[in-house]
Amino acid sequence: MIEIVHIGNYGKSDCKSIYFLGPSLMEKHHYNWCPVAIQILRKFNFCGTVFVPLFKEGHESLHADDRTAWELQCLDRASAIAIGVPSAYEFLRISSLAVESSLHRYAGKIVVGHPLSSKNQPHRPYYLFGNKTIPVESTLQTMLVHAVRITQSNK
Repeated sequence: MIEIVHIGNYGKSDCKSIYFLGPSLMEKHHYNWCPVAIQILRKFNFCGTVFVPLFKEGHESLHADDRTAWELQCLDRASAIAIGVPSAYEFLRISSLAVESSLHRYAGKIVVGHPLSSKNQPHRPYYLFGNKTIPVESTLQTMLVHAVRITQSNK
C-alpha cells in the first residue's frame, strides 16, 4: 500500500520511501507528473511512502519556513529521490533542483527522469547535479523502476 504524504504531514513510518522532486510542481498551471507516477507505483505494487511536495487540496496555508523544513526533513528521510524533468520543462529554470538535491547527490539516492527527446540530453542533468554517477532514465516509468530498486537497497 502506498502512503501519500503532502507538505505539512510527515507520514507514519520510515520504511521504503520516494521523494518526488521536479520543476515547478507548485505551479498549478504547469504539468504535474506526480499523479501518473503514483499510478505507475501502484501497478508495481510499491509498498511504502511517497513524499509529494505539494499542498493537499484545501490545505495550502503553511509558512515558507515550515514548508522548507518539511522538504529538507522528508528529503533526508526518503530512501530514494525521483527527480522528474518532463520535456515540457525545457523552457523553465530547473537549477533549483540542483540546490534542493545537492545534499544527497553522492548518497546514491537520486535518479533523474529526463526524456531523450529533450534538448541537451543527457548533458543537462549532469551539468545541474555535477555527478555523472546519478542515473538518468528516459521515461517516467524507467525512472520509477530505478527509484524502487534504490528503496530496496537503502532501507
